[in-house]
Amino acid sequence: MLHTIDCDSGIYDIHFLGGEEKDYFAAVSSTGVVSFYYVNEKVFASHPYAKEDDVHEIKIHPLFKAQVFSQTTIITFFQFIPAQAPHLGSLISATTDDGGIYLMKYCLNNFTVDLLNNGEPINKHQLRYANTPDNAWCCAVSASDPLTIYSGGDGGYLIQDIVSFGHSKPYSYSMEKKRSHTHMFHDAGVTAILPLTPSSLTDEELLLTGSYDEHVRLYSTKDKKVLADLSLDGGVYRLKSLGQVNWFRPQSTTYAILACCMHAGTKIIHVKGSKIGRWSIEVVGSLNVPGNDPNNYCYAAAARLSGPLGITTKYEEKRLCVSGTWIDKKLVVWEFKHEFKRPEDQVIEGSHSTGIHVTPQEVSTGLQIPMGSGKPVSN
Repeated sequence: MLHTIDCDSGIYDIHFLGGEEKDYFAAVSSTGVVSFYYVNEKVFASHPYAKEDDVHEIKIHPLFKAQVFSQTTIITFFQFIPAQAPHLGSLISATTDDGGIYLMKYCLNNFTVDLLNNGEPINKHQLRYANTPDNAWCCAVSASDPLTIYSGGDGGYLIQDIVSFGHSKPYSYSMEKKRSHTHMFHDAGVTAILPLTPSSLTDEELLLTGSYDEHVRLYSTKDKKVLADLSLDGGVYRLKSLGQVNWFRPQSTTYAILACCMHAGTKIIHVKGSKIGRWSIEVVGSLNVPGNDPNNYCYAAAARLSGPLGITTKYEEKRLCVSGTWIDKKLVVWEFKHEFKRPEDQVIEGSHSTGIHVTPQEVSTGLQIPMGSGKPVSN
C-alpha cells in the first residue's frame, strides 16, 4: 500500500483515463458525486545502495468533484467512452440505483461534468413483473458506429441500447433512432459487463459478465448463448481488462481480466479461446484487497493503462492500481509487479488495449504488493 486518502462518501466505481491523461482517474460515490483525481509520482535522487521502492513516492491528489445527481442517488457504475471514438467527444456512461442509464460529458480544463439528454436517462431498468424502477448495477460501451451501450440490472436482465451519434457535432444523437434488445442468462442481478475486443478467432464482440450469483460468464449477443462460465466464490462486482494476446501455433486468444468479488477478494482471471470454438475461464492469481476484513467491501478497483506488449521474449512492468473500500470510505493506491516470458514454441501476433500479458504460472508468483503503509492527506 502506497497512499490513502479519506473520501466524503462510499466509493462505488473507479476508472483511469488513458493516453496523455493516464495519471488521472475518476471515482463515483453513494451521494451522486463524480470526482476526478490525479496520481503524482516523485522520483528522488538514488544512491548506490538504495532499494527500488525507496526512491519514489506516489500520492493521490483531488482535482475536482461535481454533484451530478441528488445526494440520495447512488452512482453504481460509470465508464469513459473508449478513446477510439473521438467524434463522440469526452463522454461518460453511468448507471444509478433507480434504474437509470445516463450519458454525460466532462471537461478536465473547466472542471465540469454535465448530463446529456436534458438530464433524462436513455433507458431505465424495470422490475420484471411491475412497472417500477429496478436497480441498474453496471454498464459498458462498445465504441462501434452506431454506439452500443450494455447495462445490467438487479432483475438479471442485460439491456443492449444502440444509439446513433452525429459525426459533425460532438454530443449530438437521436433518441428516436435508438434500438434496444434484452438478454436474460443470469440467475441473479447482472453486476459487471466487459466487452472483449474481437480477436483473430472471431470478428464478433463477446461479453464477459458478472453477477450476484457468483459466476462470471462469456456470452454471445449474436447467438444469445453462454460460451463459458466459472464460479468465483463471491458476487462479481467489477471486471476490468488487463490486456489481450493472440497466439499462433496453435491459434488461440487469451484475455487477462481484473475481477472485484466484493468480500471474496480481487482476482486475476484468464479467458481463453481456440480456433475450434472452445472457450474457458480460469483464476490465475488473487490479491487480498481490501484484505481479510469480512466487514468491508471492495466494489471498485482499476489499473493505470499501459502500452501494448509488441513482440518480445521477456516483459516486466510495475502496474499502478487504485482500490476503493466501502465501509471505511478510503481510496488506496498500490502497485504490483508482473513478469511475462514468451513460450519458446509460440509467436506473439499482437496485443490490444491495456497491455498486461500473463501466463498462469507467472501470475501466482509475479504479483507483489508493497506492505509499507501510506499516510493520509489533509483535504
